Amino acid sequence: MFGKNKTILFLSHWSKFPGGAEYSLADILCETSKEHLVHLITTEKGYLTEKAKEAGAICHVAPTLFSLKAIKRDNLLLSLILNFPSLLSFISLLIKTQLLIFKIKPDCIHANIAKSHCLLFLLQVLGYKGKSIFHIREIFRKGTVSHFLYSIFLRNTNSEIIAISSSVKNALPDSVKNKAKVIYNGVFIAGQVPKKPKPFGFIYLGRVVPWKGCHLLIDAFYKLKCRSTTLDPKLTIAGGTYYWNSSYRQQLFDQVKRYGIEDSVTILEHQSSPFSILQKHHCFCSAAIEEPFGRSVAEAQGCALPVVAFSCSGTKEIVEHKITGLLVKKCDTDAFSKAMEHFLQNPKSAVRMGNSGYIRSRGLFNREIQVPILATAITTEKKRWPVLR
Repeated sequence: MFGKNKTILFLSHWSKFPGGAEYSLADILCETSKEHLVHLITTEKGYLTEKAKEAGAICHVAPTLFSLKAIKRDNLLLSLILNFPSLLSFISLLIKTQLLIFKIKPDCIHANIAKSHCLLFLLQVLGYKGKSIFHIREIFRKGTVSHFLYSIFLRNTNSEIIAISSSVKNALPDSVKNKAKVIYNGVFIAGQVPKKPKPFGFIYLGRVVPWKGCHLLIDAFYKLKCRSTTLDPKLTIAGGTYYWNSSYRQQLFDQVKRYGIEDSVTILEHQSSPFSILQKHHCFCSAAIEEPFGRSVAEAQGCALPVVAFSCSGTKEIVEHKITGLLVKKCDTDAFSKAMEHFLQNPKSAVRMGNSGYIRSRGLFNREIQVPILATAITTEKKRWPVLR
């Protein structure tokens, strides 16, 4: 069944505003399109459809009458029931996808994120018997409705599971945990890192949403500024507030103004070229309260930046404490500030740990290595999946 030139269908409802999941899927689409017939179904045109078309994939855009934004990943079932317009739109997407399956007869369907996982499960219920890949990118806590639903979603014998980190795998329901393979995302690794400009600059790059802790980072930076009166560190926060209320971004501007640090903090929109902005800074900061993986953290290490972060979930799998960066207790902005101060006062330590991080990311999270592994896992029989570290 699984030879060359298979037909692979990828499901991902978002396309316009890329996050870590969409960047990862774009890489996978490009890789699998080299040898296989690839289809993508999504609800909107955007970054993902553009990348897919460039790779030679066939894109099917199935716009929905109402946005699926109201369907929350933390409570999939309840949000579906309580948001009737979104439920109708989801059913419409299901019907369109089912008709497409009848037409293209895919050998494998890959679901990239939570809503796509729901869609794939329902396709199985409706009769799809082919290989199903559930790419799990979230941590669903035990006792939640989502955790229970995934114990049902993933039981099908044709379902195979890719977890983006050990933290994600370990959070899966016990009944399906052993089916999961951990395959890290692949990120760009700089070929050469230029000398950093002055003054010393800290940066966060990623989605600007509450669970990424940007407000906590500003709080920690303000404490650093209060202590480091003889130095003039800068902080850049760069990223889009996608699929979230834009009031959070305004909250950050108000916080900076309240602290009186407007001259030291810059808040930018989404950056299409992470490397070009990362290379201008000296230390990466992630105040995320929980990270299933932490793509931007791996990217920062791939640009030889040391990392300051809360010790949580997937971040601990990327950052080696005191080797490639400093990890502190979750939500402890005092400790976070002192870790930032360490690199500010000891630039040689920043260079040393940054170089160690570069070596680590080049070996474990290198796009040139990880993306082919992911593509192979999707397009081959489970018993022939690549051997991982």
